[in-house]
Amino acid sequence: MMQKREHLLYYMMKGHVHLSKKDYGFFNNLTYIIKDKKQVTSNQNKLFDKLILKYQRQLRKLGHDIEKLNDLTWDVPIVDSSNEYLTPKLYLQNDEICLRTPFNTNFVRTFRDHRDNTFIWNKEERIYRSKFYTHSLRLAYDSCKHFFKRLDISADIKKLIGDLIEEKDCTNVPILTVREGKYYINNINQNLYHAIKDIELNDDPSTLHRLTRHGISIDKEIIKDDPIKVFASQYITKLDIDEFLSDDYLGKLNIKNAILPTIQNYSHLNLIDKAIKDHLIRHSINIITAVNATDDTVLIKRIASPERNLAFGIDPRKISKLIQIVNSRPVEVR
Repeated sequence: MMQKREHLLYYMMKGHVHLSKKDYGFFNNLTYIIKDKKQVTSNQNKLFDKLILKYQRQLRKLGHDIEKLNDLTWDVPIVDSSNEYLTPKLYLQNDEICLRTPFNTNFVRTFRDHRDNTFIWNKEERIYRSKFYTHSLRLAYDSCKHFFKRLDISADIKKLIGDLIEEKDCTNVPILTVREGKYYINNINQNLYHAIKDIELNDDPSTLHRLTRHGISIDKEIIKDDPIKVFASQYITKLDIDEFLSDDYLGKLNIKNAILPTIQNYSHLNLIDKAIKDHLIRHSINIITAVNATDDTVLIKRIASPERNLAFGIDPRKISKLIQIVNSRPVEVR
């Protein structure tokens, strides 16, 4: 019987509950933090609460009372999350660029998958390190500015960047922004105006999805950390299978048709394909073939499936979004 939250943390790590890769990473890191620092921060405790609620269905099936689990307390003290750890820090150390950031799923995913990223995660120090390259400095700076409201920059890096910090980036890319509750598009031209003039500008995910199809970017102040808005503002989106199944992502974008090459190509579905298919059917999403694609169809592809499925006779002009599904569930060894 679990008497402390440490017991519940240990239980979540034992493979009884199917966790996403990022959630497993959080529980694993928290285990080391408790072991080394003998404490839990208030933000870590809040995220722990959210994850227990996220997996409450599995926990209930395993015979656990969620209310009793929520009432468990830590054996170690809870300390307030210091502002020092809520603001990303960018600094130089031994001719290397060092970046320490608060936990942010969207930042981690985007930063990690950037094709020119030279940063390596140092698990012991819990920071990103890279040899000094100008493009690496720019990547770290731009990424933090996009995902966080503040950025603490060391004096030596400020000197290197110079006027770049003081000036806003100049761009000709049309972008949806908001000011005093009113939405408008910067850098719009006449042709684009006529193409979107009937779209009411707001932060509804379905609106963001429609605008991005016209090449319009969405300001970070509108997206913030809302996973649905992040999903709506990207053409290519990578989602963990459990994250995809946790919400009606397509329904909130008013998308009704989806192509699943793996389902069309194989007579026997594995558990992941079946879960995706059942989820779409449950939310009234039509599973169609390439020849029946409309001008607002999504293509759902598992990362592990053959690359040839991406070119499955599909007119790319009819694909409004490509969703790449990642399976981070732990492998059960029997």
